Amino acid sequence: MAKKISTVGVDFIKKWEAFVAFIYDDLVKPTKEWKGGPAKGTLTIGYGHTKAAADPIKMVLGLKIAEAKATNILENDLGPAVDAVNAAVKVPLTQHQFDALVSFKFNTGRLAGTGLLNRINENKFDQVPTEFMKWVKSKGKILAGLKNRRKGEIDLWNKP
Repeated sequence: MAKKISTVGVDFIKKWEAFVAFIYDDLVKPTKEWKGGPAKGTLTIGYGHTKAAADPIKMVLGLKIAEAKATNILENDLGPAVDAVNAAVKVPLTQHQFDALVSFKFNTGRLAGTGLLNRINENKFDQVPTEFMKWVKSKGKILAGLKNRRKGEIDLWNKP
């Protein structure tokens, strides 16, 4: 039977994806409301929602959402990651392990073909933390935020 992400898993992901109530350009710092025109990066709202994500909300100038709506959008956006973990993992997982993998898939976009998935499907769970920590770079640079998120995913993975 296919697993679903738990409330603990959603809350864990929310901890890493900051809530923003308005549309912003993710390459404009500090984060300020998008006022129209071409974006330098990706238009984003809520907990990291973009038009490429699963939820069908329209990204229109002036859109503002409450935190509860952002949580609903995030849960919809997590659907493809949940489906990918269910399809790729061939061994039983605890709920915490499943949630950690959904977080990883949602953040990296990867799972199939990774050493992480291979170790899991080989039941080499003792090697999973090392595999998580291989995913701490963006454009070749180690990012503290990614190291911290991977450590958090390892802690979630190891929860009884």
